[in-house]
Amino acid sequence: MIFSSLDFVIYFLPVVFTAFWLANLYSKKLSILVLCVASMAFYAYWKWEYTLLFAGSIIVNYICYRWIEASGKVAILKAGIIANLGLIAVYKYANFFVSDVVQYEPWQPYVENIILPLGISFFTFQQISFLVDSYREKQDRVSFLNYFAYVSFFPQLIAGPIVRHDEFLYQLNEKLNLKANFVRGVLFFAIGLTKKVMIADTLSIFVKQGYADASLLSMPDAWMLSLLYTFQLYFDFSGYSDMAIGLALMFGLQLPQNFNSPYKSASIQEFWQRWHMTLSRWLKDYLYIPLGGSRHGEVRTYAALLATMFLGGLWHGAGWTFIIWGAAHGSALAINRMWSKAGFKLPMVIGWMLTALFVVNLWVVFRAENFGLASQVYTQMWNIQAWVDPQQWIHVLFQPNLWLAMAALGILVTTMPNTWQIDAWYQENRAVAAQALGYFSFGLFFMFSIKRMMEASAPAEFIYFQF
Repeated sequence: MIFSSLDFVIYFLPVVFTAFWLANLYSKKLSILVLCVASMAFYAYWKWEYTLLFAGSIIVNYICYRWIEASGKVAILKAGIIANLGLIAVYKYANFFVSDVVQYEPWQPYVENIILPLGISFFTFQQISFLVDSYREKQDRVSFLNYFAYVSFFPQLIAGPIVRHDEFLYQLNEKLNLKANFVRGVLFFAIGLTKKVMIADTLSIFVKQGYADASLLSMPDAWMLSLLYTFQLYFDFSGYSDMAIGLALMFGLQLPQNFNSPYKSASIQEFWQRWHMTLSRWLKDYLYIPLGGSRHGEVRTYAALLATMFLGGLWHGAGWTFIIWGAAHGSALAINRMWSKAGFKLPMVIGWMLTALFVVNLWVVFRAENFGLASQVYTQMWNIQAWVDPQQWIHVLFQPNLWLAMAALGILVTTMPNTWQIDAWYQENRAVAAQALGYFSFGLFFMFSIKRMMEASAPAEFIYFQF
């Protein structure tokens, strides 16, 4: 079920929220149980058979947690981590390993039929972090019901944010302030819905067409295509994150920030501090630091940095394109560190331009299904003869609307306040903002509904659903 579908907005969400609100009047535990049941129904809507796998993963991890709590043995922690990684390995990487790495044909008919469970990378990483933190630090015992709600909470189940236990579980034991957070939730959800439906889904049409006919692209078309996807991915994933945070707020719960205007970054290090922030934090805390971080000299630091981003690329998808994308970002972070350690510093505008150029180019290999397709786009983007051909630039004049739209989106993501900044303004000006927000949210919902009714096809899935 997709947040931007009428099934979710018109039917699922109102029913679940009403049931949750009524249950909360009677008992806090009953309201949490409602969330657990609703989350499993949300997951089952995609493929009900995999709810057994999902529930089994939660049960096994909770048993490991209680065992770690009782014994304190690192062997139990390692077994739990291996079990989680094994689950991902089978369902996400078996086909890639058999078909592309070892190329062992007798196994291919078996692995090709494996369907990737929705959200598996997110809920396994979340559970790994819980096990590791439980081993590292003493904490109050978590009930199975609260743990189930923590892992399965439907707003962040499919594509994050990746939530740590100390950010979420304590909220389940406190009184939920539904009234104060509901309007904030509507604000987040309305902005995220606009990003997804009005911008990302519109851009996706042009991106899909461009990659379908990549061999026919001119140099300006190739740059246009890469920019279109740059903005599509941003508005798609940040839109999902905004909606997830908004939905959680409607239920009186707070999720962590996942985006902080990443296209404003003046360095690749700053970019990763702003883009998919909860994944960056997870990679740092559970990969980079355990691999040595910056504690064992420069050589070890660079090795840890490259290994972390290599695995970060592999986390995004089982394919060589994602591996190269992650390795390229790791190399850029290493160069950025060398540059800073040497005492060099670029003017902010130059740093922003170089960072943007690097990020836009790497999104090509991230989006392309294979190297051949990525190569076609890169060949045109960096065709030196085309750069000095006046006919190529005249071609741009025949697409003024698209270029103006890209300029407008560029200004939006690099200069305008993001959703969290808008939320901060709202909290400081509640009395003035409440009525305006009501009309704003209703208008967005109305436009969304009309647009969806006019569409003949199903709503587009979020890009990060595939990860």
